[in-house]
Amino acid sequence: MKRESSEIKKTYSSSGIVYGKLWEGGKGTYPAQNLGPHNSKEELLEEAKKLLYDNLLDDGMGFEQLLGATLRITTLETVIVNGKEYYRETSEIEVIGDTPHELTKEFLNI
Repeated sequence: MKRESSEIKKTYSSSGIVYGKLWEGGKGTYPAQNLGPHNSKEELLEEAKKLLYDNLLDDGMGFEQLLGATLRITTLETVIVNGKEYYRETSEIEVIGDTPHELTKEFLNI
């Protein structure tokens, strides 16, 4: 029996929340843009950081200034064996920008 070779393809995407200064004062959170798929985690984080520093990572809320984000990075591994596709999904948490104060972390449940 001939064994077929298999190749693993990985893609990376993210979802999460941003936190920042609100226009009328105070701080708040809002969903972040969903990003991806990207071919590497580094590429994904590079895009997320650029959008954060350009005040564009929020999904339309319009903060006066974004301070940081907590992102769930999802890795999707795809492998084809004997003509069938198999998937495995894992995730991890990444915080970019300013890390939230301890009370904010408790509020955000991170």
